Amino acid sequence: MGYRFSTYQDVSELEEAMRLVKGYRKRNSGSFFRAESFFNVATVTNLQYNDDGRLPDYHAQSHGESFLSFLQDEAREGVYLMDEPEAALSPQRQLTLMRHIYYMTMEDSQFIIATHSPILLGLPGAQILNFSDEGIQPIRYEDKRHLYAMKKTNNMADTAYGLVV
Repeated sequence: MGYRFSTYQDVSELEEAMRLVKGYRKRNSGSFFRAESFFNVATVTNLQYNDDGRLPDYHAQSHGESFLSFLQDEAREGVYLMDEPEAALSPQRQLTLMRHIYYMTMEDSQFIIATHSPILLGLPGAQILNFSDEGIQPIRYEDKRHLYAMKKTNNMADTAYGLVV
């Protein structure tokens, strides 16, 4: 299904910094996903592409579940750009998304994901790039500060639980 619409003109400077180069093998599909604007995708799906009622009503699900369902329903080999997909998902559903992405990469799909999620950063085989004032540099998962924050939060939760009980 070829969705193409805009509800807000929010062109990023990233557009000027990137250039998509096609190789000998053309991808069949691809999408740009921003979790916080998925409501608009669900609305357009219902109003413009679902005359026969065969497509799911994504508004009948929670925000996170509908976002995940859409990705699973539309999954085909392609290139996918995702901006903070974890914003709509619980930690458990982030694991579901990670598994889905992993299997799609085994079928030759490619993903470029901007994320702060220690869960998604842990995707097996992922190349993690850190963007900072010093430039763009590859880093190891273990060196990511988000992992440190998650570990610290878990330790604080254990301490807080001990105080409450």
